[in-house]
Amino acid sequence: MATNTTTALEETTSSTALLAPAQGDSPLEAEAETASLSLRRTIEERVTQAPLRLEIRLPIRGLRVKDVLALRKGAIFETQWPADEDIPGDCGGQQLVWAEFEVIDKKLAVRVTRLA
Repeated sequence: MATNTTTALEETTSSTALLAPAQGDSPLEAEAETASLSLRRTIEERVTQAPLRLEIRLPIRGLRVKDVLALRKGAIFETQWPADEDIPGDCGGQQLVWAEFEVIDKKLAVRVTRLA
C-alpha cells in the first residue's frame, strides 16, 4: 500500500509542477512576446504610412448660387478672413494646425505656423 501512496503523491506533485508558473519566461512566452512586438511594429508602420487629407478652408461669406454659376477664369472673391491671421487646418473633422498661404516656385503652398 505504501507503494500506491507514493505513486499517487508523485503524480500529484508532477501535475502541480506542470500547472505552476515557471520561474522567468518560458520559451513559449518569450516567442509570444516577440510575435506581439512584431505585430505592434507592423501596425505602427502601416498606420504612420496611411494617407490623410489636410483641409485648409477660407470662408467666403455672401457667395450665392448665381455667383457660383457665373464663375469664370480670373474671378476673384474677397474673403472675410484677415490677411495677417492664420487659417485653421483640419484632418478628419479635427483641427490639427494653423497655417498660412505662400507662393513657392509659382505654386500655392501652405506653411504650418503652429499646432492646434
